[in-house]
Amino acid sequence: MGKELYESHPAYAAAFDEVCEALEAELGLSIRKIVFADSPSSAERLAHTSLAQPAIFATEVALARALASQGLKPELLAGHSIGEIAAAHISGVLSLQDAAKLIGSRATLMGELPEGGAMLAVSASE
Repeated sequence: MGKELYESHPAYAAAFDEVCEALEAELGLSIRKIVFADSPSSAERLAHTSLAQPAIFATEVALARALASQGLKPELLAGHSIGEIAAAHISGVLSLQDAAKLIGSRATLMGELPEGGAMLAVSASE
């Protein structure tokens, strides 16, 4: 998840570190260490939603800031799930601290759900 970009692009690395620091304050653990760890157990941990969501958020925000450092700034932003929180932060609707708090709470709550769940979409009138 962006290790080569982290090592080669200073704006990406700085943004990733800043977001990970904000997430660490909420989660009490280092997302950066988990994302960049090379062990199979770390990869397994990262697959769990409680860690995957913060890692995705950190990656999305860092990518947006890296693009902005190259002069590419979006006029409109949209996202789904973690992406909508990233879009809200990138657009200035949420501060990094507020977005990290939301991501941390969401990831923790979803991580506490029982394993084996599923989603369902229903089309229905009012």
